[in-house]
Amino acid sequence: MTVATKDLSNDVLKVLENLPKDTYSEPISQKSRTDGQPVYRMFYVVDHKKDEAPSFESVSSKIHESLIQHLIGNQRDEYFCKLRKRFLSEDLVVKNLFPESYQPFTICGS
Repeated sequence: MTVATKDLSNDVLKVLENLPKDTYSEPISQKSRTDGQPVYRMFYVVDHKKDEAPSFESVSSKIHESLIQHLIGNQRDEYFCKLRKRFLSEDLVVKNLFPESYQPFTICGS
């Protein structure tokens, strides 16, 4: 069972952080959450693994690409907004181009 450090209580962390791998801890006494009675627990440490944050060099290209994509998205939206205003495309709606009775084709039955 793998447990992240953030998911452990301070009391358990104190016991586990100095415990060598492949060893059992001394029993520790805790209060039960259900009835307040003392509960004794022992822990077995299989291995200690520290997850370190990746270096900036390893993620800089991803950060750069993400920022570029965000900027391109903003620039594209602004560009299309200016085009719509310049060519009055906001006023050109398909239903205004054709009369309501217009049908592009009709199906004739024999």
